Amino acid sequence: MHESHPPDQEEDFPSQAAHAVRALLERHGIPKHRQAAFVGVFFGISRAASHRRTHGTAAWTLEELQAIAEKFGETLPEMLGGGRLAGGTRATLQLGDVQTPCRIWLQPDEEEFGSGAFVAMENAGIYTVVPASAAAGQPTLRVQRIEIDQSVDTPPRIAVLDDDRDVTKSICAGLRERGYAASPFNTIDALMAEIKREPFDGYILDWKLRGGATVLPLIAMIREETKHGAIALVSGKFRDSNLNTHEVAVASSDYNFPTFEKPVQLEFIVAALARDGLAPARSAPFRSASP
Repeated sequence: MHESHPPDQEEDFPSQAAHAVRALLERHGIPKHRQAAFVGVFFGISRAASHRRTHGTAAWTLEELQAIAEKFGETLPEMLGGGRLAGGTRATLQLGDVQTPCRIWLQPDEEEFGSGAFVAMENAGIYTVVPASAAAGQPTLRVQRIEIDQSVDTPPRIAVLDDDRDVTKSICAGLRERGYAASPFNTIDALMAEIKREPFDGYILDWKLRGGATVLPLIAMIREETKHGAIALVSGKFRDSNLNTHEVAVASSDYNFPTFEKPVQLEFIVAALARDGLAPARSAPFRSASP
């Protein structure tokens, strides 16, 4: 006979699951105001449905919980138990020229805080921990606890599509410097073939390639077949009268991706990738977290 859960346990599970998912996302650098959007893109569901899941008013399936845990390299028990190290947020401890992966626990605002030796600086969901004396005059977060984490991150895989080889080469080089595994593509067909072999974690796409073809069918395929890939759209033709900006705007809304006009600072794209859960590998060269 199938054993049913007590009614109060069944009612509590959606909120417990939602709490575990929110804690997972926060541990991995996705701020609270971006969590519902991330869940929506990850599972390919509407904003309303993702909001209900993250706020505990709609049930999660075990398959969904396992999928989102694996996205961030955790098992389902680890996620439900608060992570490998029982919580905390991934960060990099910066001591002079030495960078060390770590996990930090931030001090709640309502708790009293003494003169801590270390503070955290946050930039686009990336946390850097430094001695308090090294952050004088900069916005900082109070650190309650630090644990050294010797685990190795697998760099997020990013596909870069542009018909200009110099553009793909430049963007890929910049992404690699920042801790991503970036691969250049110059045709839609080449990228589609690679996606079918092994989908990427994220995509940086030029909207319109030579010959007039747009990447709209490619974006639809990414969302239909992989659902989980972060997308950033770039174009140097948004002011071109021949470009259908309405089509771009509708696609951006339907498939939930940001747009950038060329030339674009790579930091903005990296920030967009981080908001979608693709923070750079912690072994990347140190860059100041100050604004």
